[in-house]
Amino acid sequence: MKLTSKTLIATLLATSMSTAAIAQTTTGAGVGASVGTLNDVSADVNASGSASTNVTKDVKEMSKDMTDMAKDKTDMAKDKAKMVKDTAKEGSAKTSKMAKENYGQLISDLRTNSSANAEVETNIKNFKADAQVDTVLVSDLKKDAGKDAKSLDNALEAQKDSVTKMRSAIDANADLKSKVEAQGYSVGDIVAVRSGANGELTLVVDDRS
Repeated sequence: MKLTSKTLIATLLATSMSTAAIAQTTTGAGVGASVGTLNDVSADVNASGSASTNVTKDVKEMSKDMTDMAKDKTDMAKDKAKMVKDTAKEGSAKTSKMAKENYGQLISDLRTNSSANAEVETNIKNFKADAQVDTVLVSDLKKDAGKDAKSLDNALEAQKDSVTKMRSAIDANADLKSKVEAQGYSVGDIVAVRSGANGELTLVVDDRS
């Protein structure tokens, strides 16, 4: 077939357009693939960085928790040691106090009416819940069982009014009465009271009956 000038130009134009379309398609696919790959890499980097940050944060928090636990354990050990020390000190003081107590001393206090003196009365009246109070049991006093028990009963009978007055003062102080009852005794069991320089009280409890 013989090609005319118009036919040739049309053919060339068609060929050019096809080539341009193929080139455009190829270029578009390559760019898209490249962009997609870069996005994936970026996502991977971000994910990796985020995971690394979270791990570092978790490690720091765990380290802090372990440090706090170690501190708490140390504090608990110190508190326990202090409690043991305080208990031993109280026990030693009580043993020392009781070692000085005996029937003779109690009988002497009753005969001289020491529980009714002004200082003891004031300390009983002003006793507060946070003040120290100790108890000494008559059954723990050093004694001659056959002789001293009778002498104590005689002294208690002779000072009956003073003992009653002393018990009434204790009964009137709710804080002191509560401490007596918390130890399983009643105000009527108390036969003598001694006071210390700082207002602390020592109650002598007759537990023989």
